[in-house]
Amino acid sequence: INANISATKKMYKCITLPDTILCVGYQFSIVGREFINELGFPQKNRILIAMGGGNYTDELIEMIEKIVSNNNYCFEIVSNDNRINRINGSNISLHINSHNTLNIYKKCAAAIVAGGITSFELAILNIPMLIVPFAENQYLNAMAWEKKKFGVNYKNPKNFLDNIKNKGLSQLIDETFEVQKLRKNTIKGKGAEKITKIILKQSNLNY
Repeated sequence: INANISATKKMYKCITLPDTILCVGYQFSIVGREFINELGFPQKNRILIAMGGGNYTDELIEMIEKIVSNNNYCFEIVSNDNRINRINGSNISLHINSHNTLNIYKKCAAAIVAGGITSFELAILNIPMLIVPFAENQYLNAMAWEKKKFGVNYKNPKNFLDNIKNKGLSQLIDETFEVQKLRKNTIKGKGAEKITKIILKQSNLNY
């Protein structure tokens, strides 16, 4: 079982037996039930920044500080890193260790993310993503999200800031909306149900 957006059956071909059942790829994504069948009510110029759990790098903290200095937008920052508390401004709402992320996400017009679990939740809500990976395990997912037209991959924090400097955040957001219009895939988040049915079917065959 590997429900990452970047996972493919080909990755496991050489390490599994021919009759191994592979529950691999975004079709098996597992998302909290509260996100299923929900619709967003995006507010113009309200941007989510959710870069995943754990501690952020200094480079990432600096990137967030520079982004939120743009007073043309209101920012919802969701994080588990307490250092985010040092970021403040009239256009910023901080959510540290929040357990009510659905209502935060639903009101955002676009999101700046690293490409992890949060990305699946945003994909279900149809929120365009500006993807900025900063850890080794995020790069493949970031590329896959872009390939499937859920957003734009900016490779790393420095690259993202360079693009903001050259084009402006507004243009980057507009470009992300244009990319998402080309999306053909959907994320349903019902991987647990699909996997359960497969396991039950095999159990009935074997016993």
